[in-house]
Amino acid sequence: MAVVFNPSTQESVDFSKWITDDLTGLYNVVSNTGGWGLANPPVGTATTCTLVITKVDLSTLLPSANVLDQYTKDVWFGAAGGVLPNTVGDQQFVTALEMGYADSKLPSGIYAYNIFGAGDDGGDIYSFSKTGFLLSTGAVECCITKMRNKANIKDCGACFDKNSMASNARLGSVYIQGAKMAFKHGLYDGAASFLKRANEICNKCAPCKC
Repeated sequence: MAVVFNPSTQESVDFSKWITDDLTGLYNVVSNTGGWGLANPPVGTATTCTLVITKVDLSTLLPSANVLDQYTKDVWFGAAGGVLPNTVGDQQFVTALEMGYADSKLPSGIYAYNIFGAGDDGGDIYSFSKTGFLLSTGAVECCITKMRNKANIKDCGACFDKNSMASNARLGSVYIQGAKMAFKHGLYDGAASFLKRANEICNKCAPCKC
């Protein structure tokens, strides 16, 4: 048997942190044959675990092709600040500031990640890894929400005019939902295109940017 490493990633509510959970769980002969322990190596035998995040290309909103835009962190539970892998629900945090974003916020877009490690189970050396993508929408959603809140529906008069703040806010929300649906179905270019349109709306409203 072998561990089927199953991390999950998300951004924090305030889009200031990258969050990783280890959902691998404990081995169960019926429901989780890829879990840690028993027929597989115990989680405590892991000796390394590294997280590599490829940041967003701010032009395309896709993962950057520039190796200088990669952020690497030792997230092994035996390292300072590391908690992976684990079976107790401890979350691994990486702040936007750590990743090099001076405003402490994750730019909206698609990030790529690779989490990999190795272990020694009584002389049996094993490895585990997972690659994937994270869609960050917090910053642009915050902006569009501010636009919607600023729009006074009672007084705007032309609130259904395509150039009104209310109309732009509604359109921005549609683009964000489109990005989420495209990402869910693995259509990353499409997701990035939707986000770019939402960002264009956001950028026209300087007081609304987050």
